Amino acid sequence: MAETIKDGKGSPKLINDEFMVPWFMSNGIVMREALDYAMSGCSESRLPNRETGKTGNSCINYGAVMEMTLRDGKMKFYKDEQFG
Repeated sequence: MAETIKDGKGSPKLINDEFMVPWFMSNGIVMREALDYAMSGCSESRLPNRETGKTGNSCINYGAVMEMTLRDGKMKFYKDEQFG
């Protein structure tokens, strides 16, 4: 990681307990659970024994949103049934 930072070619994110644990605790998480955090995806912190492990954006089908936007709320897959 140090070489990536030195070269300036990547976008590493450094995560540490000194920041994460107090942040979780300031949001109502007890110390025992705050110490059990894990990183998820590009930069999201998770509490594996407390959360579902899904991110909100993973549930959005942006292609479907675009298709419905361009087709007056309809999708070909659903035989042009009106959704929105």
